[in-house]
Amino acid sequence: MQRALPADIKAVKVDIIVVYKLDRHTRSVTDVRNLVEVFDAHYVSFVSYDIMV
Repeated sequence: MQRALPADIKAVKVDIIVVYKLDRHTRSVTDVRNLVEVFDAHYVSFVSYDIMV
């Protein structure tokens, strides 16, 4: 997570975060859980997608 993102989330400037692959964002399940808790507390949706061919 970049430094500006937490401030933008708290300032209600963000309503969705999209990542291409979850493992590009973090490899720790604990980190994902903590991030999702922060997102939920500020009504931010989190989407991870990977196009499988």
